Amino acid sequence: MKSMEQKLIDWAHKNQRDCWNALTHAIELFRRISTETATKCGFTLSELDRTITEYILKMEERS
Repeated sequence: MKSMEQKLIDWAHKNQRDCWNALTHAIELFRRISTETATKCGFTLSELDRTITEYILKMEERS
């Protein structure tokens, strides 16, 4: 199974669909790492994470 980092590299082409897929994978990677880090520090991810993700997905739908 490919790592998230390798998936980002694989998706990084100049095609618009590929760019959206790369962004989606980057968000998933960031969320996984930030969740793990927050947990170790005694925090939880905020509503802001969900709000930003919803906004990005709506932008994708419009493109």
